[in-house]
Formats: sequence, structure tokens, C-alpha cells
Amino acid sequence: MIGLAGARQAVEIHGDALEDLRESERIVATRVAGGVTPKYDATRIALEVMAVEADMRGAEAGVTEARGELDVAVGPLAARLHGAPQIDLFARPGLDGYAELRARMLAERPDLAAAQARVAGARAG
Repeated sequence: MIGLAGARQAVEIHGDALEDLRESERIVATRVAGGVTPKYDATRIALEVMAVEADMRGAEAGVTEARGELDVAVGPLAARLHGAPQIDLFARPGLDGYAELRARMLAERPDLAAAQARVAGARAG
């Protein structure tokens, strides 16, 4: 699921860059037509637009690949999944300190809680 969210984020980033580059290309073309900018600049930015378009297609292929991997992992019920995962890849979990981290760790990791109980039992013995 995180792989799919990351792939979708990459498409969004490439899309934003492509949109900005196309606007820049339009401005440069206008400047070239007005004789203010050399044709070389228009050619150079056109090549950059093509490169970002290729990156965009690669990112879109990455979404397809990640979705395929998720479908394989989920199995036959994958068709029931709809929409894109809503995962903030840059969010950090909030922790108030060591005591909260320890309590959360013991609540979410029963193997660690069991190890702590064994240590406590060994100390008592």
C-alpha cells in the first residue's frame, strides 16, 4: 500500500513539474517569436519537456506496477479495493516521550510484552 502511495506521489510531482515546464516552454516560445531569446533556448526547453514527459510515463508505469503488486498481495478480493490509498508519506507519529513510546511498543508488539514478562519472572525467581 505504501509502494502504491509513493508511486502516486511521484506521478503528482512529475505532473506538477511538467505543468510548470510547459508554461515555461510557452513563455520561451513567445520570447523567441519576439526575437528576444535565441531559438537554442526553445530547443533546450523542448528537450527538457520531452524528458519530463518520459519521466511522467515512467511514474505512471510505477503506479500500475505497484497496484499489481498490491493486488497480488491482497489476492482474489483485490477487486474490492477502490480508490487510492491516503497515506501521508512525510507524517511522523507523535510521541510524548519514552513512557508513551514504551507503552505503545508493549501494546503493539505482544512479543516484546511477553519478553518483558519473562524478564520480570526471572528477576522475581
